[in-house]
Amino acid sequence: MLLPLIALSLGAQEIQNIQTDSPLSPETVEDGVIFRLFADYASQVTLTGSWQLPGAKPIRMYKDRSGLWEVKVSNIPADMHSYHFVVDGVRMTDPNNPVQQHDGSLYESVFILDGPRTVNYKEAAGHHGSVSYEWYHSRLFDCNRRLAVYTPHGYNPNNTSKKYPVLYLLHGEGGDEESWISAGRAVQIFDNLIQSGRAVPMIVVMPNCDPKQQAAKSVRLPEVNYSYGTNSFVSSLINEIVPYIESNYRVDSRKVSRAIAGLGQGGEQAFIAATLYPDRFDWYGFMCSGVEDYEGLRSDLLRIKKAGFKLIWEGSGTYDTVSYDKTKFLYECLESLWMDNTLYVNNGAYDWKNWRLHLASFGSMVFRFYNDGRK
Repeated sequence: MLLPLIALSLGAQEIQNIQTDSPLSPETVEDGVIFRLFADYASQVTLTGSWQLPGAKPIRMYKDRSGLWEVKVSNIPADMHSYHFVVDGVRMTDPNNPVQQHDGSLYESVFILDGPRTVNYKEAAGHHGSVSYEWYHSRLFDCNRRLAVYTPHGYNPNNTSKKYPVLYLLHGEGGDEESWISAGRAVQIFDNLIQSGRAVPMIVVMPNCDPKQQAAKSVRLPEVNYSYGTNSFVSSLINEIVPYIESNYRVDSRKVSRAIAGLGQGGEQAFIAATLYPDRFDWYGFMCSGVEDYEGLRSDLLRIKKAGFKLIWEGSGTYDTVSYDKTKFLYECLESLWMDNTLYVNNGAYDWKNWRLHLASFGSMVFRFYNDGRK
């Protein structure tokens, strides 16, 4: 009986020692943020953060006699920021900061400076939704695949009279089913939107959109032999994922109760779903994706118009060299066909800072004036 107590005591002592001996990093002070790293063996340490402009040089850090590297950075705007160190050419997260995000195989340390942009990113006070990871069998890919499902506060699988609309939210290239949760703060965003009444309670499904993966790389499963067509994931989404969700969750399965959105490559997949299956969704969100001109584009858009829709939302940032022009082009095509749409443009870039804003904007508009069909 004493052994667990002794182990617990030693573990607590070890944790306390780490906390005492480790430098505080990052530390927010009145005129900036201080970053610290103890590496007495290193000859050079630099810092790179998401607040820097694209292409900016890494920030040099300086070492004292004890081997502690430090730098203070001023004028960091209020937002959720990610950063990493490079120690003698080796990239690493901040060992003194337990808060990390990951997008696919990219891991970064994270901190938040409170301000107008962070209102929706922080933990909601009061009501919280839940996230579960589900496995479904894909006949198309001949394997089990994983997806993440957000259910709002108050969701009760046994309440057969209450049904929810569903948003299928797709990640970008290199991401996985954890990206929107970890880097995109989707859970916090929807908790805050729903709690404040700016969004209706909804289920959010975040699948793994990479046909080569069974699940996120953190699960450490082998990749499958991918030899399918370019639209294979979209086919799996429509014919496997949507039926799985509608069979296992309290879902309103009407077209008016389905939405699809994505960023980057996920936005392109959402657009393919819209054009190939215009009878399945009423709400569309294209984040930093847009389209380039191709033969049949306007015919595809007219198919969406004929099937009917409630919202087409497209967004990009003026510093986004990847998708800004394509987003404007999509907007112009929709306008020329007299298709109502919402264009969201800010001074952001092709990064998570912008995509979190996109999700908050789209999330506050999707299923607007939703009625679950009950009299």
